[in-house]
Amino acid sequence: MDSSRKKIFIWGAGGQGRVVLDILRENKNFEIVGFIDSNKKLKGKIVDGVEVLGDKSVLKGLHQKGVQTGIVAIGTNTDRCEVADYLRAHKFHLVNAIHPRAFITSNVVIGSNVTITAGAIICVHTVVGDDVIINTGAIVDHHSIIGKGVHIAPGAKLAGGVEIGGKAFIGIGAVIIQYLKIGNNSIIGAGSVVLKDIPDRVVAVGVPARVIKKIK
Repeated sequence: MDSSRKKIFIWGAGGQGRVVLDILRENKNFEIVGFIDSNKKLKGKIVDGVEVLGDKSVLKGLHQKGVQTGIVAIGTNTDRCEVADYLRAHKFHLVNAIHPRAFITSNVVIGSNVTITAGAIICVHTVVGDDVIINTGAIVDHHSIIGKGVHIAPGAKLAGGVEIGGKAFIGIGAVIIQYLKIGNNSIIGAGSVVLKDIPDRVVAVGVPARVIKKIK
């Protein structure tokens, strides 16, 4: 193996982990040493050619061996943020997985531990916070703000100036018109069309989107 490549682990050996693995394999600067996963039944398994090394108990040994870089590949927002913050607290460096066939303008600001998959479009002066997932074919137009831990599902479309609060989830194919705000921890259902601001910790669905319940 090329010794000049940075050794990296992926936390999460499920579907999101496989997506991130595929993206990182496109980047010749990384050598993936293995998956970390809290499911102890997966230890020693081979996932798409990469071994599951174990749970967080292996981190100390990895750090001592010079493997001090990782990325968290967990679809659930709260879990992804908690693991990412745990790794930062333990002096691990978190990188981004950005597919080479995503289109991102040069003046977009992107945090750490961000995954942007194939076909996503992110336009001028957008800010993407830490621990965000922007999924396949999603569009985030100009001057939008994507908060920490947000997950934007495939095919969602955000018009210009939209602000998405921390850990919100935007469902597949959802549409949000310009300059609206989606509250922290809120969920926008698949295919919904959002025509007005959505408060914190609610589920909104439909065309137009309406709040149907609060999230405790």
